[in-house]
Amino acid sequence: MRVRCGRKLYIVVTQVVDRLMYEFTCGHNFENNSHYKVLYTIFSLWLPTMIPCYFWGEDPIISLFASFFARTVIQLNATWLVNSAAHLYGTRPFDKSIFPVESMCVAFFAVGEGWHNYHHAFPWDYRASELGSPLNVTGFLIDLLAQAGLVYDRKEATHNMVKNRVLRTGDKSHKVYGSDEGRRAFKTLFNIWKHPSNPTYNSIFSPKPKIINGDGYALIPDELAKSEMDEDLLSRENEQLEKEQLKGENNNNLIVKLSKLMEDGIGADKNIECNNNVTSNSRNCIPRDKSELNVDEVLLVKL
Repeated sequence: MRVRCGRKLYIVVTQVVDRLMYEFTCGHNFENNSHYKVLYTIFSLWLPTMIPCYFWGEDPIISLFASFFARTVIQLNATWLVNSAAHLYGTRPFDKSIFPVESMCVAFFAVGEGWHNYHHAFPWDYRASELGSPLNVTGFLIDLLAQAGLVYDRKEATHNMVKNRVLRTGDKSHKVYGSDEGRRAFKTLFNIWKHPSNPTYNSIFSPKPKIINGDGYALIPDELAKSEMDEDLLSRENEQLEKEQLKGENNNNLIVKLSKLMEDGIGADKNIECNNNVTSNSRNCIPRDKSELNVDEVLLVKL
């Protein structure tokens, strides 16, 4: 993503201002960029401090500590949640083998930076979240600036790329391509408030530490393997992955049904097994508990 800068650029004083100030100044070094220092002084220090003083007569010292120092501390801690809470509490619909998670709570406080599992699955996507994810204020602002011609050359993952990654490496908690079993595989503190907005909303599956190869993560789509960019190949892989997922769900459903049959009993609490006696025409009947039945016998009874 690239940003054009004009001589005059007016922005609204919000938390997003400080997070995107680097982009607006078109610089690569804060210390040596005079535009950054001027803009930061005006929009992050002077303007937030003077607005309360002018409109409702706030004491300048109180306004300085509340509008600048306190706001900066809260904002920085909310930003740092991305590399702490967003690696601990949440789900992994795109890649279950890594620690970053999707956290609605962090996304709320970090204005859109809490969808961290997606960001690590597609680190070159400017949105840092899947299209349609709520609370992505940062992505919305970038799109708004793109309409004004200030932002261009945005990179994003295609629909097939997202779908393929979800089906191939996700934990099945995805709201569209996941499964009911995967969406229910979570826990919360004290088992209450079972909603993604709960800060303790967490997947029951934890990944093992992973060693990244020497190539590391791809930073832009051009660096991805050709197979990851071929839409036709991704479509065929998606179909195959969906078939495998459906087959797995059918097998799970069959196991659940068999377990239920064994628990409920088949016909009676006691089952009778009758064997032919070699020395007699009569049958020797041996009672057995239903718990002793094996799966093959249950299948025979079912058939």
